[in-house]
Amino acid sequence: MNTLKTGILMWLLTVLLVLVGQLIGGLSGMIIFFILAIVMNFSAYWWSDKLALKMARARQVTEIEEPGLHRLVDRMAAKMNMPSPQYTSWRVIPPTPSPPDEAPGMRLSPRPPG
Repeated sequence: MNTLKTGILMWLLTVLLVLVGQLIGGLSGMIIFFILAIVMNFSAYWWSDKLALKMARARQVTEIEEPGLHRLVDRMAAKMNMPSPQYTSWRVIPPTPSPPDEAPGMRLSPRPPG
């Protein structure tokens, strides 16, 4: 289902860009924006995971740093009769912890007097 959603969103982006190209430059604008859409969709499909990891300043962890994580991944791979994957995106830990799950603007402690 996620593949279908991704395909639909990429198709919609292509249509939107081609329509904008038609408004800006007529037929030649449509062709230019269609080529731009193909390049953008290809890049997003193949490199979005690496881009997100770089934006999070994530790094690969070694088995010495996170032995529990590596054991878990190896155990899951063995259970599914698959080879243990090499360092993929889910074996990467960002340098800072994620922000807490709380509503924006909510305070966990009372407001100081004054």
